[in-house]
Amino acid sequence: MMDLLDFGGKKIAFLEVVWNLVGEEEKLDAVIEEVGPEAIYLDIGEEDLLFLTGNEGDMASVAPSYADLYYLKKLSRYGEVKQPSPHLLRVIEIARRDGIPVIAADLDDLAYLEAFYRDVTARELFVRGLQLRWMRIRRFNEPDPYHFSLDWNAALFKTRGYRTLWDERISHIADRIKGERSPILLVSDPFVGEGVKGLLR
Repeated sequence: MMDLLDFGGKKIAFLEVVWNLVGEEEKLDAVIEEVGPEAIYLDIGEEDLLFLTGNEGDMASVAPSYADLYYLKKLSRYGEVKQPSPHLLRVIEIARRDGIPVIAADLDDLAYLEAFYRDVTARELFVRGLQLRWMRIRRFNEPDPYHFSLDWNAALFKTRGYRTLWDERISHIADRIKGERSPILLVSDPFVGEGVKGLLR
């Protein structure tokens, strides 16, 4: 779904897509044509964007984490899944065609590691391992992939440290897009999109 906010006279469009679900990329063309963004922001770090643009999306050599594998398996209930997420490749393709800058809005690797070590305790890291085992066997009964994506991510960020880390990421993304020229488009996971909109409203 697409949402348009007016933030201090700036037009910020939000397009929330379910990561890795084939078909979500089909939302992009109409939204980009409607918004006419000066830039497209993605909820990934700079290194991820450089890798995608430099390797044409070939991530065969990148081993997914256990969390990613469990997510993909659960998500496949709603349709075909792919890694990397098809919407990322489509954004890059459209941006190249139309000359629109694509910007990584999330923390870069160094900033993420610094925040992780500052926020997440050893106990929470241990609990995360147990939590992933539970999520692997948990039955997610959401009626659609959008609500599944929201619930999956909400479950991942329940502990205080991980929630603090999440809040830092969302604040960083919001700060990145607040000062840019208008209009801009943020293409993100639903959990990210709802978080950023909550800070800007």
